[in-house]
Amino acid sequence: MADMGEVSGEQGKAKLCALIVDDDLEDHQIIREAFTMFSSVAGSFHYVDNGQRALDFLTRYQDPSELPALIVLDINMPMLNGLETLKILKEHDTFKMIPVVIFSSSYNPADIEMARQHGAADYITKPNSFSQYKEIVDKLSVYCCEAPATGV
Repeated sequence: MADMGEVSGEQGKAKLCALIVDDDLEDHQIIREAFTMFSSVAGSFHYVDNGQRALDFLTRYQDPSELPALIVLDINMPMLNGLETLKILKEHDTFKMIPVVIFSSSYNPADIEMARQHGAADYITKPNSFSQYKEIVDKLSVYCCEAPATGV
């Protein structure tokens, strides 16, 4: 699986709202559908399937104002998992100000604590039904409505 591309919430080039990092294509599709149904956030979402591709994607941007307002990370992914990716992001001068939300099926208290220690803005467990996504989309939309703090 490779870079999954971008989905725009409005015509033309939209502000990059969120980078979604998850190796499960079905989760990508569910998140897209949930944002379409439950959110009025105007912006685009870019999807990649592992932490290394997320870092590669982010380093393409020379202008910090073009970075996503939010990064959503799954924990269990190949190549570079979510916790490793989070640690790298929070140690990077440009990326450390972007809020990162862990979105995982893991309820493991050690994962939750590690995510907090590495600077995650939130830890959300993946819901069991699509109807539960409305609350999650509401939570994530708050980040997309705010410009990322880049320190520049």
